Amino acid sequence: YRDMSKQDVYPAIESWQDTIDEERKAVEGANADTLAKWQADVQQKVTASWWNMSDFLIMKYNDGRVNVPKVGRSPGYPQWYADMVGFSNDVHPVWVQPASQPQASLLSEIDGGYMAPRFQVPQLWDPESSSWTYHPLPAASVSEEVQQLASISPGAASDAVPFAAAALSTLAALLAGVALGRGFERRVSRSTTGAGEHLL
Repeated sequence: YRDMSKQDVYPAIESWQDTIDEERKAVEGANADTLAKWQADVQQKVTASWWNMSDFLIMKYNDGRVNVPKVGRSPGYPQWYADMVGFSNDVHPVWVQPASQPQASLLSEIDGGYMAPRFQVPQLWDPESSSWTYHPLPAASVSEEVQQLASISPGAASDAVPFAAAALSTLAALLAGVALGRGFERRVSRSTTGAGEHLL
């Protein structure tokens, strides 16, 4: 929406404001009927212009692409955002860590400026204590991780039982449907063949 606002909407607002200010100067001393007609004309023109702009914006930004002046161009990320998250042409993963504040080169490019945090926000959720914590949880030892995996395994096996039962019941229903369908086809073919023999 930032590009749409800066490139299309805000310039249109300024253009209409300038146009209205210029036209208003010409009719400032006119009588009430002339002012009423001018005001109604301006409202109709602005409304028509905004409806045309809505169609244009849908076409221009359709499917998350920018289609004017060239069709299908990707809007891309702002440079300050790409720098902040470590985006580059390097295919290797970048492990981004929280920073206390943006880099000095980015401060001037951030829309709305930068406001330093006033309160510390918890960073991590501890599922065992069901609470948030401000500090990283202590790393589990290898034996604790093995115990956690061992405790998960029976649950995973029990999850497989409902799946197996569902698969078997689906297969049984499929086979029953095939058997019933074949039986019905045989009955129809016998009755048709039998009807023809009686007529001869």
